[in-house]
Amino acid sequence: MLRLSNLLDTVRDAVPATFNFDSEVRKATRSKLGRETLDEVQVYTAIRKATNPNFYRRRLERLFNLYQFDRVAENGKRIQELIDRNSPHNTEEEMIKQVVMDIGPELSSILPRHRMTAFMKKYRLNEGDVAFAFPSNVYSSLVLENSTEDVFDELCRKYGNEPRPTSYLFPPVAYEPDRRTYLLENLSFPQNIPGGASVRDDVLRAREKRPPFTHSPFERELYKTSKSGRELSEIEVLQEKHEPEFRQIIPSIADALTKVIEQHTRL
Repeated sequence: MLRLSNLLDTVRDAVPATFNFDSEVRKATRSKLGRETLDEVQVYTAIRKATNPNFYRRRLERLFNLYQFDRVAENGKRIQELIDRNSPHNTEEEMIKQVVMDIGPELSSILPRHRMTAFMKKYRLNEGDVAFAFPSNVYSSLVLENSTEDVFDELCRKYGNEPRPTSYLFPPVAYEPDRRTYLLENLSFPQNIPGGASVRDDVLRAREKRPPFTHSPFERELYKTSKSGRELSEIEVLQEKHEPEFRQIIPSIADALTKVIEQHTRL
């Protein structure tokens, strides 16, 4: 929240001495200046309307003429409805945001150099053509930055209307939506790693020895000694007994888990 009295003291010097600032702001806000706090956007809106009553109407006219130039009568009616609905509550800023979301951005929200690039592309102009629209040695990149609307008003008088921002032929930006991934959807038959482990070959050799889930482990013989005659420990016995299954199953599960972890790390 912003103290209205402090804001008024700050901006009074910025308007002509003949301008009855307190009266105009009181009229615009429909409230007494004795009120201590107002929403900051409402204060901004009130001052805009006090110093320039047609500020928001002109912004709406520019927007509708830019995107719906073929519906002049309908645009005028729609603009009046929006002004009548929002002006008593000082909600014109929200009104502009909603219109922009509905039909497209304002030209003033686009960087001047991007607007110039699109304008030159539409009319096939070069820098010399743009400079030719102004008196000698008047146009420059600095003038474009500081007096953007004046520059484009002059260019539009000479060449035609600006292109709509929604028609700019800049490269589109693609976004990949975040999503969760799951173990089962990443399970696949293991593949050899180029220049690395031959995982697929190991799985196929184990499959030739015994496909998984074809014999119950309880039906298999336990080898308690190694091929060299050494007595095996209990864990070694189990590893030997189930070795074909592990070689065929574990690589796929490990690969799927790795993919899930990598995807979720980015979320």
